Amino acid sequence: MAAVTLVIVLLLSKLGSASISRLSILLAIVIGTGIAYVAGMTDFSQVGNGPIFAFPTIFHFGYPTFELAAIISMIIVIMVTLVETSADILAVGEIVETKVDSRRLGDGLR
Repeated sequence: MAAVTLVIVLLLSKLGSASISRLSILLAIVIGTGIAYVAGMTDFSQVGNGPIFAFPTIFHFGYPTFELAAIISMIIVIMVTLVETSADILAVGEIVETKVDSRRLGDGLR
């Protein structure tokens, strides 16, 4: 079903009009769910039993944990990404002959 939904997204985004192309992901999810319903791959039996409005349970799966190794590795990944993006912004600034100051660089990184 995931592959079918992906194909629908690609078809709608390439062959559809501008508005259909912008809505291609949402439409593909709806169409994919319809196809799964027709194929008997969905179960909506419990939808009517739930409350109309409900608040989520806080920390339903437990309190968050922060692993030092994961934090350090993500910091390294983000630093590399920031350096690469800075170089890209400076290169594009040179190509289009525009001055890239610290404000523009900061805006681009944000």
